[in-house]
Amino acid sequence: MSLYKLVNYAENWGLCQEIDENLGRRLRELIWRSRRKEKERPL
Repeated sequence: MSLYKLVNYAENWGLCQEIDENLGRRLRELIWRSRRKEKERPL
């Protein structure tokens, strides 16, 4: 299971509310950056 899917599952189950908001924001930033890097550098 990818980290992106994991975050989506967490949001669906309302777990993100229990997690610190800053941590959630950092997770999304990390995911967004990694996805952007994949687009910039195709395998």
